[in-house]
Amino acid sequence: MPHDPIVKIELRPVFVPFTEMVRAHLQGGSGKVAMGLKVEDHWLGGDFLICRMTTENGVVGLGESYVWLVESGVSPQLMADMIEQHLARFVLGRSAFDIGAIHGKLDNNVARNEMAKGLLDMALHDVAARSVGRPVHDLCGDARSIAFRSAW
Repeated sequence: MPHDPIVKIELRPVFVPFTEMVRAHLQGGSGKVAMGLKVEDHWLGGDFLICRMTTENGVVGLGESYVWLVESGVSPQLMADMIEQHLARFVLGRSAFDIGAIHGKLDNNVARNEMAKGLLDMALHDVAARSVGRPVHDLCGDARSIAFRSAW
């Protein structure tokens, strides 16, 4: 299974509406939301891009990214287009265990676009972990080391 090549990448934009309480909180104050950014439009919900990656033997891994146009400069559809038109070719046909080599190809051939690359990275890690029947944190250390690192 570890050399099972990725054969399909599916991308799906998803909109998750905020509750009335969350919308009221975000719209309160002096016209600023979240990180103090001034926005003209009120937030009605969150935009996400979901990545479903499938191997030749049917192992499926998932990744997701919250995509806020105001902060990132991209929409879920723009990010999906970047992956489909430019990044997917560096993943398709490769094993999820070639993450380091895939990162090198992504970085050498497409500048920045960290959110799109991160989405693919998350799905690759999920495929790799599912291929060996282990949780992702086992491939990255263990649950305690991840909790420690995330505290930073």
